[in-house]
Amino acid sequence: MKAKDLIKLYSLGRRNFQGVNLVGQSLAGQGLPDINLNDANIRSTNFKGATLDNAHFCKVEAGQSYSWMIGLTIFSITLAAIATIAAIQSGITIVSTATNRFTDEFTLIPSVIIVISLSVFTIMTLSSGILIGGVATTITISTLVPLSNLFQPILAGTGAVALAVAWFLVGNITMSASVAISLLIDQSRPLRILTAVMSSISGLIFSFVVWSIAQTVTESGDGAIAKALTITATNQPLLGQLSAILISGLILGLGGYIGQKTIAEDQRFTLIRSLAATMAALGGTNFSQAELSNANLTGSVLRNCNFRQAKIDRTCWLEVKHLNTSLVGSSYLDNPKIRNLLLTGQGRSENFDRMNLQGLNLCNLELHEASFIGADLSNTWLRYANLSDAKLVQADLDKTDLTGACLTGAYIQDWGITVDTKLDNIQCQYIYMRLPTPDNRDCFRKPDNREEYFKDGDFADFIAPLVRTLDLYHNQQVDPRAVAFAFQKLIENHPESDIELLAMERKGEGKLLLRAKTSEGVDFSRLSQEYFRDYNLLKSLPHNDPRVLIDIPNERVKSIESMIQGVYGSLESTNADLEKAIMIIESSNEFSLNRLSQLILELQQLIINLDLSESDQIEAIIQLREILDCAILGKVHFVRKVRKSVQWLRGIFLEVQSQSELSPKAIEILEDIDAYFNLK
Repeated sequence: MKAKDLIKLYSLGRRNFQGVNLVGQSLAGQGLPDINLNDANIRSTNFKGATLDNAHFCKVEAGQSYSWMIGLTIFSITLAAIATIAAIQSGITIVSTATNRFTDEFTLIPSVIIVISLSVFTIMTLSSGILIGGVATTITISTLVPLSNLFQPILAGTGAVALAVAWFLVGNITMSASVAISLLIDQSRPLRILTAVMSSISGLIFSFVVWSIAQTVTESGDGAIAKALTITATNQPLLGQLSAILISGLILGLGGYIGQKTIAEDQRFTLIRSLAATMAALGGTNFSQAELSNANLTGSVLRNCNFRQAKIDRTCWLEVKHLNTSLVGSSYLDNPKIRNLLLTGQGRSENFDRMNLQGLNLCNLELHEASFIGADLSNTWLRYANLSDAKLVQADLDKTDLTGACLTGAYIQDWGITVDTKLDNIQCQYIYMRLPTPDNRDCFRKPDNREEYFKDGDFADFIAPLVRTLDLYHNQQVDPRAVAFAFQKLIENHPESDIELLAMERKGEGKLLLRAKTSEGVDFSRLSQEYFRDYNLLKSLPHNDPRVLIDIPNERVKSIESMIQGVYGSLESTNADLEKAIMIIESSNEFSLNRLSQLILELQQLIINLDLSESDQIEAIIQLREILDCAILGKVHFVRKVRKSVQWLRGIFLEVQSQSELSPKAIEILEDIDAYFNLK
């Protein structure tokens, strides 16, 4: 089918073009969303910049047309022929520089430099890549040639060194490129064998021709290059001829090895792979800059395609063949581990910690016991995926679709679900809120009763309040009465929002988090601003100020206030806990701890006598208990925690310094505590 015919039919409303032949056609820049091209032949078809979101490309044949394949095969043979020529020339030149006829006139130094330089190239190339190998060889030659001048004022034979090394590099690089391109393009095994044979024959023929010409041109020359070229294999003993053949074979073998490793995506040879893949993709199916989001390419053959700069969010790649031969740019397909997951659908027990998996299509995949600790799974489809026993600790799940996924036994500590995370029809019998420890394999299991399990839909109801809630976070010491009045006022002012207090959480050092449930579509930002405006006003007023006496049922305020005090504990119970700890210390008869406990007792009495709110008094006593606990456990290991508590207490005493003569005494005791812990 011609491209113009397809475009015309598409504009008339047709979407199903299953099985059509579009070889060599151009649909560049066309808007073709939802098109069905299943089982189509799209070899050498140009989709550059086309809009193909939600398109169907299942079991399509993509890549190059046969004319392009023949052209690239000829190009590969040519590269192999050049590699053979270079390898033979390098082998003969290297052997020639070691013959008596050459060394009598130019010494053995050039031959030694060649051997060392090429050894460096081989070792560095195999360990770090061909680019590093080339740089290391250049540095080696640049170093050895000046050093050799210490033995011979003007080194003769430098040209022969450069010639041998240059032939070696050319032969190695062109052979690796030839092998890589040959493996990347769609060739059968017999065709590859034929390519290798033709390359060798043509290389030998060209080598003979070039060698004859070089001999004729340089016969009358007296330089090192001329000598190296005119000492032919026929003028050398059998050992020299065999050595030249062996060296040539090693050069071609090294190039072939690099070519194989290049296709295997060895990171040492990324540069060669990039160049070879670019050449192999010439004339292939072009999806560059195309919009392929949500497209389905299941079971397709995608050899030598171009996906550079294509938008491939949530594209399905299941069972796609030869994708590793295509150009994928810097997309997620460039990662072999991610690509293997998408192609096979198998990620069982695999580790994807802290990987960027954003925008992938992982629907129906097997991810049992997989680890996604700290991974970015935002905007990813995980519909009906098996995530049982998976580690989703600190995973980013914003806008992630978990519809129908199995989460039984998953670890969800600090996972990043949001209001845009889809949790419909989740299959989950139980969940773990923390990672397991050696002492506790069932860490924070929910439901808590190990004999109890979530029923259908229970897990979403259990976890949803952690997402769709109005969170009122107080990052400073709270006034329970002001909190109670402000929150109840918010409820009275917005009956349409159905505000319902779900939970209170103490966050340490007087900080408090209120979580409230609301109706759908509520503007959380507006409610939060209104609440904290009222709270800050009420907190600054005396309790008997008329502005505090708003028209709110007092029993509701008292209920919320008592809940907050319950979160923090009563002043009496807090003091009792501290005094009990001090009694235990005094019974131990440890002098240094007894001295500290006396300081703590003095501060406790000052706190009780100072004009502090009850919540401030409770928090201050808690901080004293923190200091005492740190001393008992070992003061060396808890200095930072003690310093934090002392700073908080010092701030409280400084606030009331102008109102009470007891404050300076309290600050003086804190100085003694500083000295005890060596905080100064």
